[in-house]
Parts: sequence; C-alpha cells; structure tokens
Amino acid sequence: MKVVRTDAELELTRVDQTLRETGATLVLLPTSATDDVLAFELRDADLLLTCYAQVSARIIADAPRLKGIDKSGVGIDAIDIEEARRRRVTVVNFTRYQAATRTKRAGATCAFPPRSVR
Repeated sequence: MKVVRTDAELELTRVDQTLRETGATLVLLPTSATDDVLAFELRDADLLLTCYAQVSARIIADAPRLKGIDKSGVGIDAIDIEEARRRRVTVVNFTRYQAATRTKRAGATCAFPPRSVR
C-alpha cells in the first residue's frame, strides 16, 4: 500500500513509523508541495493523509488507485467532495488529531471503505 502524507513539517513520528512497520510505502510531502507534485505522487497511491492541502477534482481524478482521504483538522472544504463521491473515494475527517488512532483509521479506510459516500 502506498500512502502519501502532506504537511511533512508536522511531526507525526508514531503515525509514520506505524505505517512503515505495516509495510506501507510512505511518501512525505511538504506543505509547499504544488498540485502537480501531489497529483504525481497520488497517481499510484492508495491513501492520502492531509491537514492543509487543497485536493482538487483533477488531483482525485488522476489517482485511479486512491481509496481514501484522511483529513485532520476542521472542515473538508479543501477537498472536492463531489469528485471523491463520483470516484467512490472515502473521505474521513476528524477535528481533533489523535496520533494513536490515525494509522488504524487510515488502514481501515482502505481495507473496509464505507458502502455509501455522503
């Protein structure tokens, strides 16, 4: 499984370590990564972990393997929900950051996507 995490400046040592220990290929992108860089890395990714990145319809459409977007922080207005819904990409959002559960949540998003996207 390939996981792309934006906002690499945020120290998420436990999350990153756990993902690597489970065999995931983890790509860390800085907050300053452009849309083109994000789209390039997501082209073969299964999961996106993000806090601040803008995730446009083009980025989602160009990521055929993408199963989930895990958004930490308030709101999901930075994600094109209509395109995610159209592509059946699960979007989860938690306003509080919980490092211990994020990795489990991310894995579950890929392994057991909800049957309907709202």
